[in-house]
Amino acid sequence: MIELNFTTIIIIGRAALTYVTFAVVIIFVNVVVRNSSMEGVRTVTLKSNSSFSAAQRRGDHIETHKRWAAGQNKQRTIEKNTAKLEEDTEDLHNDLVDMDVGKIIMQARQEKNLTQKDLATKINEKQQVIADYEQGRAVKNQAIISKLEKALGVKLRGKDKGKPLGSTKKT
Repeated sequence: MIELNFTTIIIIGRAALTYVTFAVVIIFVNVVVRNSSMEGVRTVTLKSNSSFSAAQRRGDHIETHKRWAAGQNKQRTIEKNTAKLEEDTEDLHNDLVDMDVGKIIMQARQEKNLTQKDLATKINEKQQVIADYEQGRAVKNQAIISKLEKALGVKLRGKDKGKPLGSTKKT
């Protein structure tokens, strides 16, 4: 974001000069120039720096409009109800992965002779995600935990943490 401060001269009649100082903020967006002349008001959208500079030199009124969240596609959605969160007054925080789950992930990964990168590619995540889960700094995501359970063959949730996935049979 660049902020330009400059002074324009507005000529009223032939004798009176008025100095007006204003700021223009360029945010790499379309700039609308309103040129008031005898024909009326004409709105033009500028897309280049040269036409923007020319409008500044002419002293045209310049407006900038920012497009919000353009091209920012998100993959993961918020799992909590936002309306409920707004009404809630209690202490809100994200649940992090427990350290014992991180140790279980690390031990199971080493038993299968996998590196963090190998495990990450196996579950289609980044290596940093695996490192965060192993160190207990990651926010719990049930989809990722489920993928880790399937890839490692170890339960990471519930009372049977650390046991193999197929060992839920009662004798």
